[in-house]
Amino acid sequence: MAAMNEPLKKSRSKKYVPGSEILDFETLMEVAEQGGVKEIIASDLGLDVTGVSAKFSDAFCKALQANCGELEILSITDSYMNGEQAHRLAVAVNGLPAFRRLILRGNSIGSSGVDLMAQKLLGNKCIIVLDLDENGIGPDFPASIVAALPALAKLNLYQNQIHKFSPKFLRNIPPTLEDVDLRKNAIKKEDLQKEMFPPRWLLMDQHGVTQIISKRRGSLVR
Repeated sequence: MAAMNEPLKKSRSKKYVPGSEILDFETLMEVAEQGGVKEIIASDLGLDVTGVSAKFSDAFCKALQANCGELEILSITDSYMNGEQAHRLAVAVNGLPAFRRLILRGNSIGSSGVDLMAQKLLGNKCIIVLDLDENGIGPDFPASIVAALPALAKLNLYQNQIHKFSPKFLRNIPPTLEDVDLRKNAIKKEDLQKEMFPPRWLLMDQHGVTQIISKRRGSLVR
């Protein structure tokens, strides 16, 4: 399996080369129907187009669920995926026994879409990495998805619109959740000072100052 940080080959051919990046929906469908892959990496799929949107929510998600039991990583980025599509995708990946990482950067899922995903992923003990960078999430921190995924270790929420945190949630953060990226959200300096965030959470205030809040020391570490 290719490392996630290695340059990806570009593929617009209907003959899919494992490890290449998929840039059209037809190839994505073929890969899901064939199955037998450990990772699917796709972008620029245009899921807002009427015909493609319907096929993604129905045919693709069904094929993924039926044929991709070995899948470990699914990345669909910059593809205009909405909340309902993310909800259907959550249903599809929830039963995949080997599945570990879901990467949905640069879509249009929104807070309501994340809540829908959480409903379908409730109790999923496989997913350890969830990337929701730049998805219009906010103003509330999406606590529902954290509660739904007991094994979640890394959550990327970079460049959303989050600035509200439930004190009850912050007092009961699962110990498995080690890394959360909240940089480039709407968090204010006073929020950083009044709330106690766990270690290794990356935050940025309105002045662009990145800070990690140390739970052990109870102080700001710049």
